[in-house]
Amino acid sequence: GRGHPTGGTVTLVKGNPNVIVDTGDVSQRQQILDALATHHVAAADVAWVVNTHGHLDHIGNNSLFPAATFVLDGDIARSGEYRTHDFARAPLLIAGDPGANAITILRTPGHTNHDLSVIVATPIGTVAVVGERHEHAGDDADGSWQRWSQDERLQLESRARARAMPEDIVPGHGNTFRAQR
Repeated sequence: GRGHPTGGTVTLVKGNPNVIVDTGDVSQRQQILDALATHHVAAADVAWVVNTHGHLDHIGNNSLFPAATFVLDGDIARSGEYRTHDFARAPLLIAGDPGANAITILRTPGHTNHDLSVIVATPIGTVAVVGERHEHAGDDADGSWQRWSQDERLQLESRARARAMPEDIVPGHGNTFRAQR
């Protein structure tokens, strides 16, 4: 069958703390380092890495961030120490500066059974970094998300919940787009 394009979306949430959502494919290593440098962020300045799911095109550069706390499914790891988070009970919140909104991590299954999405309130609106809950802008029309879905029913539910929030969506592949209502 037709292969999937390599190189998932890599998103920097710049602030205190700096958060990377997905680390792309190994072929993106230098591109990621260069992009961080343009934002005056070194790999060592990244405090959290959230992997939306465990596919290789989304976790390929985790090793760039050895000082980070990693989140994948319900696992949270830092420097070889692991703990778990029960997303069925509550989202995971990453606290920032006093008075700033926390970064919210939600379980949004469907593409895989362990998908996560990251919700960030910004001065210009809410942004959702969703991994492959959405493959790319227009994936409703072309149905491409279904080709890669592990559980279409769950993924439809996750996609429908997203429409209830005003947000820009950073998909698993491609450019940010405005959520359709």
